[in-house]
Amino acid sequence: MSDISNRTLAFLLIAALVISLGGTLVSLNSLERVKYMSITGLAGTNTTRGNVSVTIQDVTWINFSTKKCNWGTGYVQKDTCWMNGSWKNDTSCSPSWSSAACTTGLILRNVGNNNVSLNLTWSNNSAFLTGTGASLQFKVLNGSTNVPTNWNDGGCTRGLSAGTWNMTKFNNIWRNVTAARSNITCDRFTFANGRQTITIHVKVGFTQSATSGYKQLILTAVGKTKVG
Repeated sequence: MSDISNRTLAFLLIAALVISLGGTLVSLNSLERVKYMSITGLAGTNTTRGNVSVTIQDVTWINFSTKKCNWGTGYVQKDTCWMNGSWKNDTSCSPSWSSAACTTGLILRNVGNNNVSLNLTWSNNSAFLTGTGASLQFKVLNGSTNVPTNWNDGGCTRGLSAGTWNMTKFNNIWRNVTAARSNITCDRFTFANGRQTITIHVKVGFTQSATSGYKQLILTAVGKTKVG
């Protein structure tokens, strides 16, 4: 019984060795095939995208780039003292008032990206100066030069008027501010580069009867988006 068991064990050992050797040969053969096998699934076309974005706004924006006209402090020496942006009556106006205080006038610009309908409103007329013989005058220039070569070169491209007046009649012409001319309108104030400007010059006159104190006049500009 012992001899049979030993032979059986020897047989099983030999069988195990043969099976192991056979498995090793099969594995080596498989590895040889893998050596020449192509890897698939990595080649092809790949797409990816970057993104660039910007949001552009419609902006309705008008602005007085030159918004102050301040002659300073002084007194009337005699008769009527007249002053505008580049001149004053030296015989009637005291030397302390600056004749060059408002040389450029009040310059209004359309700095947005929309055409607008424009309304300019004076807060008062010559009464703000007080006294007898007081005077408040203005002239409108469609552009920023003192004498535009062409009315159509300025910011108002359609329908500039004051009350029932066609505003072209005010171009470089002094007119009194009255109730009928308290509002200056422009149907289309353009934002086009090189044209988006209107200039308002002011002239004041007053006598020794004017009361002392700080005097102020407001010119309000309102622009509303204009389609077309």
